[in-house]
Amino acid sequence: MKDQPTIFIADDDEDDINLLKTNLVDRNTQVNCTTFHNGLVLINYLVVNPEKRPDLIVLDINMPVKNGFITLHELKSNKDLAHIPVIMLSGSSRKDDITRCEQMGCHSYFVKPVSAKGFTELAERLLLLA
Repeated sequence: MKDQPTIFIADDDEDDINLLKTNLVDRNTQVNCTTFHNGLVLINYLVVNPEKRPDLIVLDINMPVKNGFITLHELKSNKDLAHIPVIMLSGSSRKDDITRCEQMGCHSYFVKPVSAKGFTELAERLLLLA
C-alpha cells in the first residue's frame, strides 16, 4: 500500500461513489480519489492525461454509455494502460460475470456492499491493493 495512493473510480451510482470515497479517505487521508460516471469519460481522461496515471482503477460493470466490460477490455488492450490494476465492483455475483472479468484481466472482483460496514471493509481491501 502506498502512502498517497491515487484511485480512479468509474461508477454511475452517486451514492456508491460517495460511500466508497468517504470510507477511503477515513482510512487514509492522503488518498487521492477521482471519479468518473462512465467508462467513456474514464478512458478519455486517461488518454488525454498520460501523466496522470492512477495506482488502481475501480470499475463498475453496469454503467451507461460505456459499460465496465467494454472499458476493461479497452484498458487491457492499450499498452500504456494495461499495467494499471483494475478492480471490478458490481451488484452482480453471477459466476459468469466474475469469470469473464477475470479472463479479461481484472485484478480482483468484488460484489458491491449493501451495508456501511461492507463499504468500510471494501475500502480497507482497496487501499491494500493500491
